[in-house]
Amino acid sequence: MFANTDGANYDTFHFYQYFIVHSRMLLTIVWFAAVRGFKVRLATLAKAVGVLFPITIAVRLFDSAFAKEPLKGTSKN
Repeated sequence: MFANTDGANYDTFHFYQYFIVHSRMLLTIVWFAAVRGFKVRLATLAKAVGVLFPITIAVRLFDSAFAKEPLKGTSKN
């Protein structure tokens, strides 16, 4: 699985925003495991997938339904 930054590279804010947001999510998991003593179990991961996967599919369908081509003449190229 590869990061989808929609073609953004290192000189755009979207590139850094993507990695900052995902890093914070991972750090939150590490924080709760290391500091608060929470344990990540396989059953917990299965529940998370059961909740998050349908949401992911719904967002993908929503995005594809309302996706449109960028406006012509707005590109810097």
